[in-house]
Amino acid sequence: MSIEFKCSNITYDATTNKRARCGKKLRAPLERAGATVTCPACQQPLTIPAAPKSPVASVKKRDLMEMEFDDGSETASSTNPIPYDRTERCRKCGRPLDSKGICHRCNYAKPSMKLTEKELGNIKVKPAGFQLWLINILSEGMPIAVLTSMLHFLFVVLAVGGAALIIFSTSGLVRVALCAALLAMAFFYVALVVKCYQFLRSPHAKLAWFQRPFWNFILWSCRQRQWASNAQRSIVDKRGVPVTDEDLDKIEGLKDAAVLDLEGTLITDDAFRFFYRMDRLQCLVLRDTDVSHENVFRLQQTKPKLWIWY
Repeated sequence: MSIEFKCSNITYDATTNKRARCGKKLRAPLERAGATVTCPACQQPLTIPAAPKSPVASVKKRDLMEMEFDDGSETASSTNPIPYDRTERCRKCGRPLDSKGICHRCNYAKPSMKLTEKELGNIKVKPAGFQLWLINILSEGMPIAVLTSMLHFLFVVLAVGGAALIIFSTSGLVRVALCAALLAMAFFYVALVVKCYQFLRSPHAKLAWFQRPFWNFILWSCRQRQWASNAQRSIVDKRGVPVTDEDLDKIEGLKDAAVLDLEGTLITDDAFRFFYRMDRLQCLVLRDTDVSHENVFRLQQTKPKLWIWY
């Protein structure tokens, strides 16, 4: 009796700069179940699965590739083996990553769990998520310090000019009303600047009352469009479903999901071990769950381009 299975290894095609699953149908002796061998097609390490408990549909013999074993080692029997590039490559564009796991073409960063072991005070806070996207859009390559200085100067000039115009061109109740409106705008601007600096420097900063409606509107808009900005996105929507931490491992296609909506579920901080393994995750909704702000912050700093609602 033998075990028939498919190779689940990922191969890299240098001609197309894309990764694909090997998928070669293989056959190995039953006594080799659990052994680590080399796939004769893609030349990568492969663990032979255990024999299925229930009978499966037979596979045509011409589609199978027999695995040969010589003194405990395997030999490649494929005439045209698929070349495997062991260089760490970007999952988006296929270019090689540098020693820090960063692609210099599309700025992709290889996920890491090093920040989960550090205390919050020792983590260098950087712009992430929506804030990082907004900075990139507004600055267009300009240093953010220069951009903020220009915005502050422009606001001061407009405020002083508006105050002078109100004082010299109005009188009575109109002057009082316009001055009150100008003071309210100045107060709102200062509050906005202070809150932005908190997000840049404090790991415990949360959305202010004037930021939350805008952030919620973006989430509503994305849901209305079914997250359709990218047609190839893999979406997992479990809103309101009583999903627990243990159930996440049973969700089909979770690892390759680009959008994961878990609003109103029963997940806790134990679920973050799954989020760190999701390399393609772009949007994560954790509102009305039992996750802590501390773990959300660690995940956000580890995956700076991830948008998180919580």
